[in-house]
Amino acid sequence: MRPILLTAFAALVAASASAACADTPKMPATTPLHMTKECSGYTNVAPTFCSVTGSDLALVPKGTKIWYWGPDLGMDDPVMLATNATIDAGQNNLAQGFCSGDQTDLDHQKGYCVFWAGTGTLAGFHALINITAAATGDVHWDGIYWTTK
Repeated sequence: MRPILLTAFAALVAASASAACADTPKMPATTPLHMTKECSGYTNVAPTFCSVTGSDLALVPKGTKIWYWGPDLGMDDPVMLATNATIDAGQNNLAQGFCSGDQTDLDHQKGYCVFWAGTGTLAGFHALINITAAATGDVHWDGIYWTTK
């Protein structure tokens, strides 16, 4: 009798798990994202910006501004950058997010940005981005993005 109960219980658990998975929304397909930017317009006084100099994403073309709104801990703490950020592709095509970075070694800065909301052509835009910067002044954004639009 015991093997029949265990078999019935296992079948019930499997059926419940299968039904639960069927109702779980699937993660949208992600696409690699690669951009470079330069920050000659960055003033350490919010709001301030960097400009995209290269992008493999048509939604974020060359010339797009990345605005940093603060609170920028890097202004008071040269080791840490933490700020709200906006990708501004012009004409109300915006994506909202947050960036954080380690600036202990200015020749090899590292950090991340996360974007989760947008308007216009960037409506439904989401991205997870790793940031690296070199002494050359170029900042590289490499990660993934997806849209839920």
